[in-house]
Amino acid sequence: MKVIYVAQFSTSHDRDNIWLESFKRSGLEVIPFPIFDSYEKSLKGVTGKLYARFHFGSVMNALRSDLIRLVNRESPDWIHFRLPLHFDALTLMKLKSTGAILTCYYNDDPFSSKRVFGLHHLFIKSIPVYDAHFVFRKKNISEFLRNGAKYVEHCPPFYDQKTHNFGVIEDRQYRFDAVLI
Repeated sequence: MKVIYVAQFSTSHDRDNIWLESFKRSGLEVIPFPIFDSYEKSLKGVTGKLYARFHFGSVMNALRSDLIRLVNRESPDWIHFRLPLHFDALTLMKLKSTGAILTCYYNDDPFSSKRVFGLHHLFIKSIPVYDAHFVFRKKNISEFLRNGAKYVEHCPPFYDQKTHNFGVIEDRQYRFDAVLI
């Protein structure tokens, strides 16, 4: 099975390489589509922040067009997004028309009263287009369903031995039986 994995791939918080490696270990052929370095990083200053927040402008249009081209060229079975803020329902429907399954993992709370203004509006409108959603918070399951999701599963935080291994602490002044991360 061929998967296109669409995500930030930000160097400051590397969540995506864990997902990528897990998919590969499962025997999937994975093609990464990095958003941060290729697109978001070029959005500078106040204008760039507005384009990123409200998902418009030439960089956002290029992002969507490039993903559509990649999907048409590679013909994946599955397209998985992590935090797909910049994708509108029309783009997703074009992707879906290729026959690919569309899923996403959303680790923010798009329905929070404290959410950043404008940031989640495209995503909320596109919820019904996805075949499945995986959410960080259990409380979001009912909210996603109310907004048209077909299938929602709770996907809590995880531990990866390779990434979250801080080595052996030799200093015996610290005595502990368990550590919560």
